[in-house]
Amino acid sequence: MNRYRQLDSLRGLAALSVLLHHFLLILPEFYKNTFSNVEKVNIMKYSPLHIFFAGHEAVVLFFVLSGFVLAIPMLVDRRSIYSMYLIKRILRIYMPYIVALFISIIAAKIFYSGNIIELSTWFNKTFEPDLNTQQIIQHFLLIPNFYNYKLNPVIWSLVQEMRISIIFPFVVIFISRFKSHYVIMTSLMLSFVGLTGDILTNNALYIPNDYFITLHCLALFILGGLLAKHRNELIQSVRTFTKSTKIILLISAILTYTYAWWFFYSIRIVHLFIDDWMTALGVSFFIILAISSYKVSKALTLRPLIFMGNISYSLYLYHSIVLLSITHLLFGKVNISIIWTLSLIITFIVAVLSYYFVEQPSIKLGKELTQIYKAKYKLSQVKP
Repeated sequence: MNRYRQLDSLRGLAALSVLLHHFLLILPEFYKNTFSNVEKVNIMKYSPLHIFFAGHEAVVLFFVLSGFVLAIPMLVDRRSIYSMYLIKRILRIYMPYIVALFISIIAAKIFYSGNIIELSTWFNKTFEPDLNTQQIIQHFLLIPNFYNYKLNPVIWSLVQEMRISIIFPFVVIFISRFKSHYVIMTSLMLSFVGLTGDILTNNALYIPNDYFITLHCLALFILGGLLAKHRNELIQSVRTFTKSTKIILLISAILTYTYAWWFFYSIRIVHLFIDDWMTALGVSFFIILAISSYKVSKALTLRPLIFMGNISYSLYLYHSIVLLSITHLLFGKVNISIIWTLSLIITFIVAVLSYYFVEQPSIKLGKELTQIYKAKYKLSQVKP
């Protein structure tokens, strides 16, 4: 089974856009709604140029892409053993997360300097140094419902990733056995129920609950799984396209991916249930082009982009911790551009170290444990 290395690069570029998103989000001009104002920043914010720092959209990409890459081995070999899958998945996500969690707790204790009124609400509501015992336990468990923005703003997506990873093999069985239109209808229904439930519990009843969002995120995973199921037909179809058609597909990907920002932004009813699905459509186009177009594939398999893909998880885990630490330490003493530059350099250094000394050993341990388990499983199947 071939690994689509170009998709790793796509994940790396998405992680970089999350980094840029959070770097800019510390500024009030980028966090608050400035749509009705005459500001230069609006040229970037409310246009397809938003793709360069599209943070939420990148997370949608992560979910669809996870569904795609996790589904492929299960679709190829339907005899996959659930416990072996789960061991590898937990070690892949959880071990690097735990190390990053320890570091974020320590960093918040050392560097947190209180509210900085010149910076955004987003900046001031995270990096909480005084977590109680219950909150720390919840952070370590990862999958319960809890205030997961207090230390590191990326944790919310890892909660969803871990929850869905646990049940996803059973979802793939559903994807493989039912016709595509049933799968799509189920996915849309889950999304609608999830978003409606989230609005009612959080905005109407003021009961913090992110389990409904899990349903919506699961729908995005299902879309990725469906793309994986039909990947060969999609590849064959796109390879018959003319160059002009592929360019149109790429432009369509960019426009749908950033739809939430340029399409009648001020009319919120237009965006309520549609935004993530338009983004997911753009993600689907990106994935299809990445695995089908020789030129796109070649560009995405350049060594720097492959390396970005390799360190993408660590980059995602640590960039906010570094940014928040450096900003609390240096804001008001040096220019914001120096804070950004230092944060960027340190983030990449930490991400590389984390990749080689945390991620790689976790992946290796997962493979070794599954090999041991596989050997024992085969031995148990041998008749006496």
